[in-house]
Amino acid sequence: MIKHIVFVKVKEESKSRLEEFKNLLLSMKENISQIRHLEVGINIKSGAVYFDIAAEICFDSLEDLDIYLKHPFHAVDVMNFIKEVNTSIAVVDYEI
Repeated sequence: MIKHIVFVKVKEESKSRLEEFKNLLLSMKENISQIRHLEVGINIKSGAVYFDIAAEICFDSLEDLDIYLKHPFHAVDVMNFIKEVNTSIAVVDYEI
């Protein structure tokens, strides 16, 4: 199984859109069949070292992760939203 974790820090003027962002990320589960598990959380702390939102997504294989990354819902809808609101992003992929 592959775990894909994403951390996003949003622009100050985009903080009010965190719930919208969370709901968009959660909707990936119903749009991308390769997702086995999806969890999204808005950070309850703030500060220079904190990201604002995190997503943990699990896939059966590296191939499924690659399909997800190219899927139009992720590559267009989600990535366009991220590009609009983010100031920093970090991604970690690993096998579990």
